Parts: sequence; C-alpha cells; structure tokens
Amino acid sequence: MQMLFQWEMSPQEPAKLEAKFWKAAKAADTTRAFANGLFEGAAKEAPALDEVTATELKQRMDSGREMQVIDVREPFEYEIAKIPGTKLIPLNQVVARMNEIDPSRDTVVHCKGGVRSAKAIASLKQAGFPGRLINLKGGITAWSDEVDQAVPKY
Repeated sequence: MQMLFQWEMSPQEPAKLEAKFWKAAKAADTTRAFANGLFEGAAKEAPALDEVTATELKQRMDSGREMQVIDVREPFEYEIAKIPGTKLIPLNQVVARMNEIDPSRDTVVHCKGGVRSAKAIASLKQAGFPGRLINLKGGITAWSDEVDQAVPKY
C-alpha cells in the first residue's frame, strides 16, 4: 500500500486542535441560543390571530349578532363569489379606507384562503385600528366547503 502523504504533529498540535474545536463548539452553542431566543421572542411577541370558522361565522350571522364582514379580495374575485352582506375593501386599500370599518362592531375579515385577510388584520392593527378584527379561517373557500356549496370556487 502506498502512502499519499504523511502528517506529523508536534506535541503541542493536539492541544491546539482541541482548543479550536471547543472554541467552534462554544460559538455554535452561542449562535443556537441566540437563534432560539429570537424564535421564542417572536412567538411571545406575535399576538395570536383571532379566528372564526366558516360554520361559526354563519351561526353568528344567523343569530343576528352585531358584526361586519370585510372582503379584502380583488373586485374580480368578489364578482365570482361572495358571502352575503360583505363589504369589499381590497387588501391594497384597506388601511387607506379603514374609516369605512366601524370599530365598535366585531369585524370578520376574509379573502380566498385566509392569508390576505391575516395580512389585512396585521396592517390595520399596525395602523392603529382600535376595533376587534377576526380572521375567517380558510376564507371564502371554507365558506363554500362548509356553509354554502353554491358559492363558486375559483
């Protein structure tokens, strides 16, 4: 068997390598602890999103409970499918038009699947909207699945 190279260490070399190893391990632990702290802090700081299912929303509407429903989809989407009694305020206009939302009434915000409505709620809260904002979990797609199958899916 032929040896490609030979590595000779001085007597101090193992100690130097061990020191480098422990320094790297400590740095990794510090980085991991920092990252965990960031994620834990983010989880603590992020307010929970108040949500309602489509079935719960229908029950609230049928009970006559005082509330309003804001649709943050685009106008062309609103023309395809809508929940009765909703007001259309597209996501890109919601902060500029927040004066059209009554802060004294519970407000359910919806879109197609729940993502844009969650963004709308975050934007409204950041802009200082004082009322209660509730996200429709699953959006109008959930409404079509759970409540009214006549509402088209797109």
